[in-house]
Amino acid sequence: MEHAVALARGAVGARKRRDELAIAASAISLFWTAFVLTRPFGATFGVVLTKPLEDGGFNLSRIMASLVLAGLTVTVILVSGKRAERTPLAG
Repeated sequence: MEHAVALARGAVGARKRRDELAIAASAISLFWTAFVLTRPFGATFGVVLTKPLEDGGFNLSRIMASLVLAGLTVTVILVSGKRAERTPLAG
């Protein structure tokens, strides 16, 4: 009987560890996916913000463009955080 309990505990522990590794791998892949996808967007958007009006840009200084991008980033983080609070976790 003790062997069965030990095997069950070992199986539960292994399953928990596997789930923890899957979550960690998911978080890492999500980070790198977001990083790779957003870098070109940020660079392109930064160019549009600093490009002269005649060339279709907004003619902002680099500092103002950086502040706009930082403000957008903070806004997206806050909005997504509030959305996550309202969304129940599956499972």
